[in-house]
Formats: sequence, C-alpha cells, structure tokens
Amino acid sequence: MKLHKAETSKTGKIYRETHKEKEIKRSKEYRDTHKDKLMKRSEEYCESHKEETARRGKKYRETHKEEITKRVKLWALNNPEKVRNKCQRRRSKKLLLSNTLTVSQWLDIKVEFNNKCCYCSKELPLEQEHFLAMTKNGEYTTNNIVPCCRSCNASKGNKDFFIWYPKQKYYSEARETKILKYLNYNKDNIQQLTFI
Repeated sequence: MKLHKAETSKTGKIYRETHKEKEIKRSKEYRDTHKDKLMKRSEEYCESHKEETARRGKKYRETHKEEITKRVKLWALNNPEKVRNKCQRRRSKKLLLSNTLTVSQWLDIKVEFNNKCCYCSKELPLEQEHFLAMTKNGEYTTNNIVPCCRSCNASKGNKDFFIWYPKQKYYSEARETKILKYLNYNKDNIQQLTFI
C-alpha cells in the first residue's frame, strides 16, 4: 500500500485538476445533503479544540483586519434592516427590556400599515417607533413597535401618545383607532397583552 501511495496521490490530483467543475459540483452536493452532519462535526471539533480555534481565529482577524472591515461594511450597507434590528435589540438588552422583534416581524408591521407612517400616513422612509418609549420601559417587540417617518418619530420622542397625537395637525381618529387596535389597546387605552 505504501508503495502505491505517492502514485495514487498523483493520479488523484491529476483527476481533480482535469475534472474541476465536476468535483466542485460533487462537493457542493455533498455539503448540501449532509449539512447537519457537517455542522455537528464542526461544532464538536470547535468544542474539543477551543483554545486552538480561538488562537487561529485571533490570528486570522489580526492578519485580515482590512478585509474583514470591508466585508462588515458591505454587509451593513446591504442589510440596513438587520443592522437596525441588532442595534435596537442591544439597546433593549442593556435596559433589561424584552427585545424579541425580528426583521421579518418588522416587515410584517410595515405591511400592516401599508408601508406608510402610522401617524401622518405619508409614504416616506420608515423608522421603528417605540409606541411606549424605551425610557419608559417600552419593549422592542411587536406589541410596541409601529412604523413612522423620521419627522413624526422626532416630534413624538418619548412623549405619551395619548397626549401628543391629538395635538398634531395630521391627527386622524381612524389612524388612532388602527394603531390602538393593532397594539391591542382596549377602550380605556390599556394594552391587553396575550401571553403564550
């Protein structure tokens, strides 16, 4: 067996070079069909080689700083909703507030309000507005986030919706009803949360 090892290795190398596309396709198919198995093996390896993995990761980050920075910036530019979500969740976590809102839930909220500001109904770029401000223990969940334009968000700030909104020139009783219904507020303006 040892006698033929070098020859077999050379033959294999020649085959892989002449059938590159076929080998790449075969390798991709294998990874796709054995995803869970490969992931488990990778996790087990990292767990049993923690120090080595950490050392290798640190070395890679040190020698590829610029490349990593460019990649992260590009990702952030292409994923503004995910970046916003990550920042909001971090802020909520620091304040020990619930922070379960996902990007897909945010997209659903915008659709619920026809991709318009829930307060003035303008079709402007929308921001995630905390109905109850974080400074007043407002969570980062579907029960507390509504879509609004930058102007309305800045105007409302951390003010109480029930005092602030009726004073606005664009106030609409129909929009107020829709907002309160969406957030499960009853006729006494008390939120009725359902716990699962």
